[in-house]
Amino acid sequence: MIKTIFLFTLPLIAFTYKNIALKKSTWQLHPYADETLRYSANASKAVDGLKTDLSYTGHQCTVSANKKREAEWRVDLGAVLGINHITIYYRTDNISWGPTQGYVPRFLGFSVYISNTTDKEDGVLCFMDNQNFTKENIPAVITLNCPHHGRYVIYYNNRTSSRPPPGYSRYAYNGLCEFEVYGCPLNYFGPTCSQSGPAQCNNSNCHIDTGECFGCKDGYRGPKCGEECENNMYGAGCSEECGHCVNGEQCNPVHGTCRNGCEAGYYKKRCKRVCPQELYGRNCLKNCSEGCFSKTCDGKTGVCEGGCSRGWKLPLCNEECDDSTYGSNCSYSCGHCQDEVPCDKKTGKCPSGCASGYEGIYCNKSKLQEYSAN
Repeated sequence: MIKTIFLFTLPLIAFTYKNIALKKSTWQLHPYADETLRYSANASKAVDGLKTDLSYTGHQCTVSANKKREAEWRVDLGAVLGINHITIYYRTDNISWGPTQGYVPRFLGFSVYISNTTDKEDGVLCFMDNQNFTKENIPAVITLNCPHHGRYVIYYNNRTSSRPPPGYSRYAYNGLCEFEVYGCPLNYFGPTCSQSGPAQCNNSNCHIDTGECFGCKDGYRGPKCGEECENNMYGAGCSEECGHCVNGEQCNPVHGTCRNGCEAGYYKKRCKRVCPQELYGRNCLKNCSEGCFSKTCDGKTGVCEGGCSRGWKLPLCNEECDDSTYGSNCSYSCGHCQDEVPCDKKTGKCPSGCASGYEGIYCNKSKLQEYSAN
């Protein structure tokens, strides 16, 4: 007769969870090689859903190789899922289970891990038989209360100690006829796995009991990822800072683009790029003035860096000097040109010569003053 034990009391409703290990991908260390090839005892037999014949010849159990110091088996759930409990059916060969049954010593000392990788050391220890069981009390079917999340469930046993505890087998074995992992499919939660998880959970993965997300999709935050990023943040975990959106607007919470363009001095979709030296204004759509001395200007204001070329007026260098001024930044005053014609705005020379009584290149020398001096 097979005895079943439940480690920790499980509420009756717990058994409405789904067997999320059924027919999933499996692996085991040291597979058993049957030279006659009469029977299949590969790792997948432990998740085929069959447990009416708990013998090697029944084609429903996985068996590992003989005379090995370690035995390891794992199932890949396909994603990080919520787990409630695990039930193990150990090989009995359909012989009455008890202290004298030959497979009892093989079951002693086993451990079960939940991991997000194929390495058990990366995960959490769900259960370890640290001499909790003996040949007299270990059952052939055990249910473990294991409320964790993970992708891989790993069964492990070893006989690496030079002095194993009394009653233990000399070597380690996998003798798993069925390994059932009960929890909820991806993005479902609740005691009957009937509630859909929040749509914005990262990888569609939520807590098996509460429905809270294990991380949010880009652009969302909160326990159930129901809130968009704000305060000029976006992206994974709302950890990226928005660029310079026009009027300080919140950028797109997912990818950070500015809905209505950039403020002056910035461009590109996220408005994080400073304008090239020859451009300025909103979205960097304006060209710096040709009158800029260095042909570059301030990306926000358009004010020329290095001032204006000769003949152009500060600050944008896009207007010619007034009629009475000339030169770089229009910083010089014209002389007395004939007929009050404006001087050349670049050179300051009078196009038609000097007015009566004045001379010099810039018509700024008085002949009368020169005569008086002589």
